Amino acid sequence: YYDDYDNGGQVVNNYALTDISYSPAAVLFGELVYKPVAGFALALQSKYVSKQYMDNTQNNDRTINGYWVSNARFGYDFKFAGVKNVNLGFLVNNIFDKKYESNGYTYGYLLGGSRVTENFFYPQAGTNFLLSLNVKF
Repeated sequence: YYDDYDNGGQVVNNYALTDISYSPAAVLFGELVYKPVAGFALALQSKYVSKQYMDNTQNNDRTINGYWVSNARFGYDFKFAGVKNVNLGFLVNNIFDKKYESNGYTYGYLLGGSRVTENFFYPQAGTNFLLSLNVKF
């Protein structure tokens, strides 16, 4: 459906055999982990999400672009008096400061005899950091 502001009401279109909205054709994730010494780990994570349609029309004017984001993870496990394990972790998300959107929505209508499509996106954070401490008793 899309709103018809010229004549009032809505215009109905039926679509068959189109991709489901917000369902990318490919989502890939990989992680390389390096453990130079016992208890210490370095990891590089990478995730790819292909283009997504924001509605079921499969119209290329209503898409969220595909994106590739990488993170770095550092972890150190050690023992401490009275606890089974302590893990100190540090995560750097989006290490290449990629500008991307992972979600959005579209709104289309008919006005002045022309079809208008408005797209709105939710930008994601640039490079950000997370420090963690996990203690197991």
